[in-house]
Amino acid sequence: MMYIILLLLLFLPDIYISRNYINEPIILFLYWLPTFIAIISVIALRNGSSRKMIKTLFLIILLLGVPKLIFSIVSFLGWPLGMAYPPLVDIFNIIGFIMLGITAFSMLYGITLGWQWFRADYKTLTFPDLPPGFNDFKIVQISDLHLGTFGKRRAFCRKLVQAVNKEKADLIVFTGDIVNSRASEIKPFMSILPGFKSKNGVISILGNHDYCVYGDFKSDDEMNENISSIIQAEKNFGWDILINENRCLKNNGDKIFIIGVENNGKPPFPMRADIHKAMEGVPDDSFKIMLSHDPTHWRQEILPKTDVNLTLSGHTHGMQFSIFGFNPSFLVYREWGGVYQEKNQVLHVSIGVGGNMAFRFGAWAEYNVLTLKRK
Repeated sequence: MMYIILLLLLFLPDIYISRNYINEPIILFLYWLPTFIAIISVIALRNGSSRKMIKTLFLIILLLGVPKLIFSIVSFLGWPLGMAYPPLVDIFNIIGFIMLGITAFSMLYGITLGWQWFRADYKTLTFPDLPPGFNDFKIVQISDLHLGTFGKRRAFCRKLVQAVNKEKADLIVFTGDIVNSRASEIKPFMSILPGFKSKNGVISILGNHDYCVYGDFKSDDEMNENISSIIQAEKNFGWDILINENRCLKNNGDKIFIIGVENNGKPPFPMRADIHKAMEGVPDDSFKIMLSHDPTHWRQEILPKTDVNLTLSGHTHGMQFSIFGFNPSFLVYREWGGVYQEKNQVLHVSIGVGGNMAFRFGAWAEYNVLTLKRK
């Protein structure tokens, strides 16, 4: 269904533009060529082809499909208005061309430079039942590194480690998706990622990509070996990876519990979280922070089945795109970025650092500095 929608977004503007503005056969052929390549990419994807086809389709949609769609919408609006005042047709076409240029430039920036920098996002979260010893406790959340997208570009990760360490956090948490599809993506960064430092170290969980379900493996055994290698790599970094487990943190004579579950989300994403196992030994009256990669898990299980005070998630990337305040993430996720609250339970969703593709515009890469406050 998703591929059909993408093709329609390419086809409909092409039909509108070619019928109204292009007469020369050669130009018409060249105009339609990217769309034909996109069709071939979709067919290849449906037949289980490689990530290169995904990138081809992605680039065509960003650089050509989105700008043409914007132009077509603006230009089309001029036709009914032009019936009342004919000059409006040309005026709307000019506005459409301007919007096409702005959009194309934005997409090009997102592909070339937009994904290569990050920002710090600061938030204060208040809780009436936060233990006094944890007032002003600072957590840095990092999510969705997707190291395979960076290839061997180590400078970005070095800068990230330096920036995070300057925050002097009490705790660093990583909420999943360290890779795109296989453990080998971690290798170029083995000497960098152990550099994250905080008073209580780094606690991590797995994301849907960390189960390597998107890799081209010859057997399930090979895939499981990759999963084991990812887990071992994080342990080698000195990270405390929680697989349906919990840890007790002590500060100024008080305690809180950090609970980490495996990925749980809407199909086709893996559903492996075991909340009951993860919360074994956690006192009912304790302050609880749960790490769960996919924010849809919050409404699926965490809200109805637990009294967890704070849930930290990632996964959405904020679709890696936002323009003029519009972010398409809401079409897929009810909670996709920022802070959400139901009574005394809070969810924070990070839009993450990396992404499946080397692109970001508007929904810039971020790490999150969360300061806990007692009401």
